[in-house]
Amino acid sequence: MIKEEKNVSTKSTAEVVWATVKMCGLWLWPGVLCLTASAVAASWQLVWIKEWTDASSPGSQSNPYDPYWIQGLVALCIGAVVARMAGNTLLSYAMNRMSRVLHHGMLEHVLFSPVSFFDATPRGRILNRFTADLNDVDSRMATLGRQTIQNTLVALSRLAVIGTESVAVIVVGVVMLIVFTVGLAVLTGAVNATRFVRSAHFSRVLQHVTETIESLTIVRVFGMTERFYQRFCRLADQNLRVSLASVMCSRLTRTFAVGCSQTIVLATLIFTVVVGADETRDASRSSSIGLTLNSSLS
Repeated sequence: MIKEEKNVSTKSTAEVVWATVKMCGLWLWPGVLCLTASAVAASWQLVWIKEWTDASSPGSQSNPYDPYWIQGLVALCIGAVVARMAGNTLLSYAMNRMSRVLHHGMLEHVLFSPVSFFDATPRGRILNRFTADLNDVDSRMATLGRQTIQNTLVALSRLAVIGTESVAVIVVGVVMLIVFTVGLAVLTGAVNATRFVRSAHFSRVLQHVTETIESLTIVRVFGMTERFYQRFCRLADQNLRVSLASVMCSRLTRTFAVGCSQTIVLATLIFTVVVGADETRDASRSSSIGLTLNSSLS
């Protein structure tokens, strides 16, 4: 008796995240710390350039031609690059360990499963599980995980830089951060739900193909080739529709993220340029506007 494949996950998001962190091992946290240092150094570069610009103002006591400025900027640039390279390397080791642990666990469970498991589970479903794991964990998750950690840390550091110049902007940023977190949780749930349904439909396609290949001679003898072909087309069409739904959810997530970021940029423009238009002639005020706009756009 073949068991029906589930279309929803039986694990909560917290359980999945905790299991992923444990499989990554000790390489994960030093990598995150290195990327945090890189984000801080990259944001500090903007503050350093702003202070260097303020040193050129008439009332400043600092010498803008002092080699101290260029030496500090070079040190920050090198530190940001080295920290990012070290962080990416450590995260690569963490993702590699997670992949090895996950694959070993999957192979061990499959190889030590009783014969009844293979009787109740089609080979197409097992093949789909391993191919989805290779694609999602080894390729997509490794890349998207590093990008998510880097972009999140850079965004928080940029928001902190903006907050040093405009309190109103950081209030808007905190509000948008809350909205983004809630919206991302909902949209991520929708993306995962469509992926589970797509995986279940793709298992049926693979199951149909493997069973047809095994019994191809019998299918031809009884003249059922056209019927099997039509069923394959129906399964492929259902899988394509679910795949398009998953792609649309992913695009909606990206559009939502872009909308939140553009809202922060617009708030920065309003509170730094429009509201403070009477103070733009001051050199320090001009450098502050440049700092906040550059931080919000980058």
